Amino acid sequence: MISTLSPSPSILLIRPDRIGDAIITTPTIQLLRQRFPDATIGLLLGAKNAAVAELMPEINRTHLLPVSAAGALKVMGQIRGEVYDVAINLVANDSASATAIAAASGAKWKIGFAGESSNIYDVAIPRPTGPMHIVRETSLLLAPFGIPPIGPQPSGDHERLRVRLKTESNAGTMVVLNISGSEPSKYWGTEQFVGLGRLLGVLGMQVAVACKPSDGALAEHIANKAEVQLIPSTPSFAQFAEYLADQAGMIVTPDTSIVHLSAALGKRTVVLAADANSIAAWQPWGVPFRVVDGKGDLAAITPQSVLKPIFELLMP
Repeated sequence: MISTLSPSPSILLIRPDRIGDAIITTPTIQLLRQRFPDATIGLLLGAKNAAVAELMPEINRTHLLPVSAAGALKVMGQIRGEVYDVAINLVANDSASATAIAAASGAKWKIGFAGESSNIYDVAIPRPTGPMHIVRETSLLLAPFGIPPIGPQPSGDHERLRVRLKTESNAGTMVVLNISGSEPSKYWGTEQFVGLGRLLGVLGMQVAVACKPSDGALAEHIANKAEVQLIPSTPSFAQFAEYLADQAGMIVTPDTSIVHLSAALGKRTVVLAADANSIAAWQPWGVPFRVVDGKGDLAAITPQSVLKPIFELLMP
């Protein structure tokens, strides 16, 4: 237990991995803010998730770690200049880069999960011995502040995923098909997306195709072939989130980053998974959802097999 902190400590949260990883951290940030309402909370993001920076709630400072060594050294100098009381490495695995950031932060107290780098932490939190959702696992790092972990399911709004929007999320009616994944193995397939879009269109549903900017041409091809809408390209990830918040009623996606954004927006979610067991700890948190299991092969999921979970979620 850390007992020497002031009522208004400065706390650095280290999360330089992916967009979804940053979003799943938001319940932990909310609990930390409730414990220390006057704290200065800084968040370090990396090149892969910097786009989510303006969506992160309860944060006073954001540090963006560039890819270049010179840029990284400059940012680390800025962090040391802030003189943080506590640095928390939120990365669950033994990440050498995240550990190095914690070690070099200059914080008086350093907290992280026990593992290969336990010696650099003042408090090393034991990893869970059994299966646990990543949202709950992340909250274990708050134990040194006397904050109990989140339960197996969110107990209220303070334990749900959050993003900071300019407007309230609406109860949209559109089924959004996100075609993009964080890696090629997460692409379901052109004919599969086209087939699902056509089936939903025949059934009278509003359908739109979404993607990351680099997949724009492919998304346009799928939307045209399926005769559904194309979500227009947006200048920022935050504006993309605003569009989904306003228009989407449900999101179908093979990518866990969009799974967590969907949950943060309070949207019903259908996850397309090559192996459902492998994503059990990363399932949507706090919203109605279904996982469609490819039993080892994402492309083996048929458009017809996705219809049932979509309509199960649409039932009142």
